[in-house]
Amino acid sequence: MHVVLTQQDLERLSPSTREELQALLFGPVSDGEEFATDECPPDFEYAKSDETGNGLWDRSFPTAEAKVVVETDVEQTRKLVANLSPKSIETLKRFADGGSVSLDSLIGEGNPYETFNDLKRSFVGAVNRRLRTVTKIRTAVLFRKSASPEEEGISVKDLTAQSLRAVFVEAEVV
Repeated sequence: MHVVLTQQDLERLSPSTREELQALLFGPVSDGEEFATDECPPDFEYAKSDETGNGLWDRSFPTAEAKVVVETDVEQTRKLVANLSPKSIETLKRFADGGSVSLDSLIGEGNPYETFNDLKRSFVGAVNRRLRTVTKIRTAVLFRKSASPEEEGISVKDLTAQSLRAVFVEAEVV
């Protein structure tokens, strides 16, 4: 049996129902560490085939150590941004310059997120779940830790930053 859900169908579902449906279709998403330092191995395979030759997602649950920071091209970035909340999009714009974004500028009074857990749940987790759907890489994460002696922060890879800039410039022109 095949079921087709459009974006409009998904928007009519409650957030908890959407999360349950995503967990059912794509497996559970870790509430653990979302920032990774791992690089994607060159021979990384994200799809397996069943005996009929149909491509399937790898259903194994990734550990924090197995997560890989991926780069996204412009098309993938368009798809990523297309289904994020306006608040997440505004936060993602901070990563378009390619530099590190300090956690202090994201968390606390006067900043977009009240607590570190709020940042992880509302932004990092949401972006990474969408990223995994777009890339079909179960272990994909967009953000990596970037610490300097002065402050702790997170960043994206260079190609992703370039793609974010291109997508956000496109959006302003349209």
